[in-house]
Amino acid sequence: MNELLSQAEAQSFIVDRYGVRASALTVLGAGQWSRAYAFTLDGREAVVRFGACADDFAKDHIMAGFSSPQLPVPSVMEYGQAPRGYFAVSERAHGVALDDLDETGMRTVLPSLLAALDAIGDIDVSANQGYGIWAPDGAGSHHSWPQALLSVAEDRDRIAGRQGVVAAQAEVGAKTNEIPMIIPLLDGLSLHGAVVTADALHTQRATADYVHGRGADFAFPVKDNQPGLFDALDGLPWRDVPVTHAATDRGHGRITTRTIQVMDAPGGLPFPHVSQVYLIERHVTGLDGTPLSEVAALGVTSLTTTRAGPETIAPWPRSGT
Repeated sequence: MNELLSQAEAQSFIVDRYGVRASALTVLGAGQWSRAYAFTLDGREAVVRFGACADDFAKDHIMAGFSSPQLPVPSVMEYGQAPRGYFAVSERAHGVALDDLDETGMRTVLPSLLAALDAIGDIDVSANQGYGIWAPDGAGSHHSWPQALLSVAEDRDRIAGRQGVVAAQAEVGAKTNEIPMIIPLLDGLSLHGAVVTADALHTQRATADYVHGRGADFAFPVKDNQPGLFDALDGLPWRDVPVTHAATDRGHGRITTRTIQVMDAPGGLPFPHVSQVYLIERHVTGLDGTPLSEVAALGVTSLTTTRAGPETIAPWPRSGT
């Protein structure tokens, strides 16, 4: 997948496209396939999303045509080509995730939810063919529902609703462990221009050298299996480094806030090819604000500041956060 636009690049795109008609661009959130920003356009609240898949935004535009009081779908004002992918500008719709509702709230919205499901069922699809994931032309990807359901087990670049797929796998022998196996595993993949992430077990100098030599970048968490590197990062003056990106998720009865602080890699780090170092902190509270947990994680990346700002780095190294 192409690297998603950073906030600075998104700001530049919006200014170039809309000029003084647009203002107040702020990060809303990011997932595996797109990144969203809220902004004001002609005095109205709007959202711009950037992603690598044009079909997503084309289908959003189509579904907006079925919007009704029972099935409110935000209108798509514009969509098209953007640097390294595509964009869509939609009206902004505010709401609360179902997972965040208590029993009273769920009972309140349940009639509207059932009405929305009925409205979806009433959409006329008689002119369309196929089953499963549909394309903007209305065609499904399979000839029957059984074929569509069984296709979930197939390897593919992208499956709707899943955060990733297995690109490759390798057997780990009884007399070895998975640390040395990552390089043979990556040998079978096209890495040029990619960003390799892994858990802290694979934060190894040999792996970093290998990824760099293949023309790729890495973002690795740092834990006590690399004590020298961990101590070097832990001893940096993080108190003096501002939080440059934060994201809050609400779900499953809790509020999770992740913050990231980033600085240029100091000289003399006992790890090769590092351009930036970062500290990610996760704070979890109940919906009433009661603290539940706090976790901090250090990390390194070979990506330079021109290629990846804090908002780009933050979603990758979720190990330990």
